[in-house]
Amino acid sequence: MPLVQSDYLVSGIINIVMLIMLAKLIYINKWLSPKIEQSYFIAIASTIILIIAEIATFVFDNSVIEYRKYSVLANVIGFSLSTTIPISMSIIFEARITQKIKKCLAIPTLINLIFVLLSPEFGYVFSITPENIYSRGPLFFVYAITYIWNCLILMAAIYKSVKESSSYDKCFLFSLFGLTIIGTSIQIIFPNLHTTWHCISIVLVLYYIFLCELQFKYDSTTKVMNRPTFDRAIYDLKESKNGAIVMFDVDQFKEINDKYGHQHGDYCLKEVANIIKKCFDKKGICYRIGGDEFCIISNTTDIKTIDTCINKVINQISILREKDVTIPFVSYGYSIYEYGGEKNIKEAIKIADDNMYSYKKMRNHRN
Repeated sequence: MPLVQSDYLVSGIINIVMLIMLAKLIYINKWLSPKIEQSYFIAIASTIILIIAEIATFVFDNSVIEYRKYSVLANVIGFSLSTTIPISMSIIFEARITQKIKKCLAIPTLINLIFVLLSPEFGYVFSITPENIYSRGPLFFVYAITYIWNCLILMAAIYKSVKESSSYDKCFLFSLFGLTIIGTSIQIIFPNLHTTWHCISIVLVLYYIFLCELQFKYDSTTKVMNRPTFDRAIYDLKESKNGAIVMFDVDQFKEINDKYGHQHGDYCLKEVANIIKKCFDKKGICYRIGGDEFCIISNTTDIKTIDTCINKVINQISILREKDVTIPFVSYGYSIYEYGGEKNIKEAIKIADDNMYSYKKMRNHRN
């Protein structure tokens, strides 16, 4: 076997082993939702089949005549199955796929499939001569456009799904998609460079690592940052930054749990967390630091800006209570932390906490 074929065979086997190990991890660690887990298994199985098919084309194309039928089969599998990979990945990425998007994906994928299935006879997407010589067909661009189109459509769908995520999360996800498109584009432009499935394999592994990271960063109930992430952010703030610490406490949360049940209590926490996060938007990051406590670490020290954001929170909760009176009020308090200033970070947190409880007592006294 030529050295180039040997290198590609070895790299393909490494990718397959890596994907099998990934599937094993997903199977053992049952924290993914059943829908995402199933889609991950489908994407992994499809990618392994496509790697094997591509290895087969690498071995059988342009070789002895007796291998022509294997070459044809491998190319049909590769060209037809590969355009469906972005669809499986969309479910893994939890993209919100509307009926319109489904049509945008299904129509070009179906057109490509028809041309691929007709290619052994008519040479539309690819052709293999009786002498077993492979070449791209005149409609190869249909396959290329379909694959890239599916990726772009899914990128748009994923953007809608992650538009409320942090800038880091967005950047990472789009980097993964960029890697997918770059890998595909390189192979389309330079057919002898087999980069597509190397990149897809890497993307599947990196996204699983990303999901694992999210488990450590986010609170599972409210989908805002959790206490360990808060502690790290406080450390970073202490070391080199100025900012504001804004505390929120959900009023009478124990009574809500006792009266309406823990499921309704979780619902209230989600609603309150979502309002706090949206009202502070780019002015700070929301953390759940206790059972019924949230904290914003703001990147601004402007008191007027902070008061405006807090008033938005109070107003939005009041609006929500007009529809559902079981939604609780919140108490709040804040303090400004200046790096190198008179008070240290612990004192700043205590002042914000004391201000919050002073506000809570004042309102309870009024009621």
